[in-house]
Order: sequence, then C-alpha cells, then structure tokens
Amino acid sequence: MAESEEIQGSAVHRTMGELVRFGIVGVAHNLLGYLVYLLITWLGTDPKVAVAILYPIGTAVSFFANRQWTFEDKGHVGQSMTRYISMHAFGYVLNIFIIYLGVDVLAFPHQLVQLFAMGFLAMLFFLISKLLIFNER
Repeated sequence: MAESEEIQGSAVHRTMGELVRFGIVGVAHNLLGYLVYLLITWLGTDPKVAVAILYPIGTAVSFFANRQWTFEDKGHVGQSMTRYISMHAFGYVLNIFIIYLGVDVLAFPHQLVQLFAMGFLAMLFFLISKLLIFNER
C-alpha cells in the first residue's frame, strides 16, 4: 500500500514539474509570439494572416523545448514530431475558428480574442502533449 502511494506521489510530482516547465516554455513562447502578433497586426496585417505566419515558427520552437526539457521524451523524434504537428494543425484551425467567432461574429477586439485562444489552447495542448505525444520515457 505504501509503495502504491509512493508511486502515485512520484507521478503527481513529475506531472507538476512538467506543468511548471510547460508553463515556462509556453509563457516565453506566447509572450514573444503575442508581442510579434500585436506588432504585425499594428502594421496592417490581418489577424488571421498574422496567426498563419506565427504558428509554424512557434510550433517548431515549442516542440524542441517541450520534447527535451518539459517532458524529457526519449521516444522516436519523428513519431512525436508528427503527433505534435498534428496537434498544432488542429490547434491552428481551432485558433482561426475562435478568432472568427470572437471577432467576426461577436465583435470582440481581436487582441482579447487571441489572448483567450492562447490560454485555452495552452491548457488543451498540455493535456494532449502529456497523454498522447510525449508519453514515451
């Protein structure tokens, strides 16, 4: 019984560490990405085009940071990269839909809608990354 609790405690401790590291990577990546987003939309780029430009760059940077540092994944790089890209492709479509719904339909400011989308996708991406992408140790 004590061994089971110890294993369970170890898993919780590991997950909390991963969550903190994922948060650090995400905050750094998203803060820089959001500032660039604000700059290029301020320069006249359509918000959806801005996301289309920034998404692939952010995906590549966050893949390597999360694979190496956050989850310490030892699985096959190609397999985890394929799953990661698939997750981000889904996230990209969802991000565009959130912007469409929030800006074009509900008329909220695009800056706030994109900020909401980033937070929502970050939570979703942590769960998918932990459970489906970087779960090979």
